[in-house]
This record gives sequence, structure tokens and C-alpha cells, in this order.
Amino acid sequence: PADAVLEYTKVADRFTDAKEAIDQFTLKRLALPEVSTFKTGEPCKVKLTYRNVPAVDFAVYKVDLMKLYLMRKNLNQITGINLSGIEAMHREKVELGAGTDYKDVEREVAFPVKDSGAYLVVAKGGEADASGMILVTDLKLEVVEDSGSGRVRVNVAGAKTTAGPDRAHVK
Repeated sequence: PADAVLEYTKVADRFTDAKEAIDQFTLKRLALPEVSTFKTGEPCKVKLTYRNVPAVDFAVYKVDLMKLYLMRKNLNQITGINLSGIEAMHREKVELGAGTDYKDVEREVAFPVKDSGAYLVVAKGGEADASGMILVTDLKLEVVEDSGSGRVRVNVAGAKTTAGPDRAHVK
């Protein structure tokens, strides 16, 4: 790919396809899963997908999902919230290589998250960024939607047992 980019560069001013090929090869990209769920005490390893990014700065924020829901009225685009002025509970820089991968590469990244709760992970690498949510819980949800009526039935159980919790409040 590096040789192809060099050759395409020689003719990019004459051929639109050459410019598009260069853009495709050199695209910088980061991606995290929208939500990753782990049991309490289990290692939190999240799959990062990257392309042509030499290093990524991660910040992890503990968040209150109920407060976020009440502020936004839904949890769509939860990873796009404004975190200005909020201190991260963990920051880390991860070196990924030379930044000339020319294809998507996957790598697991572990975060020191142990307590139950919701955590927002923000990744920035140059002009590329991504975010995802980590949920740490001993609860398991079974959600069944009746698409005709729009109703949803939620069964809550313990992740380690089949018995449900003594109390559960589902919204």
C-alpha cells in the first residue's frame, strides 16, 4: 500500500480515482464498541479498531446513566455527551505503531475499572476520535419487544445466578 500511495500521488492531479485511492489508504480512523458489558471484578478489555493512527489517548469517566437520561430524555448518542470540566478517573496513552497501517487493525485495550457502574471511554488519536460505554454489573437483562404495540418486557436476573435481585427498578 505504501508503494501504491506513492504511485497514485504522481497522477492524483490527473485522475480522480487516484486521489480517492490515496484518501482511502491514508484514512485515519478510530472505533470502539458502543457498549461493552462486564461482570463486577471481571477484566474490562475493550476492542479498539484503528487505522493509520500511531497513538491513542484514552480518558475514562464514571457517569450516572439516570442523570444523563434525565438531562437528555433518552440515551441515544450517549457517547456524544459534553464532558468539559469533568475530571477523568483514568487517563492513558497507548502506542499503536508507525501510523501507516493502510487497513483496519484491532487491538484489545484493558481499563482499570472494577466497581459496578457506567463508564464513558473517550479515545483521541490526532484528528480521529471515538467513544464507547463500559457497563459493569452483576445484573443480566432479557428484553423482549412487541413491535406491533411498542411495549417492552424486561426480565432482570443476576449475572451469576438465575435468581433475580430482591429489588429492581426498570425505566
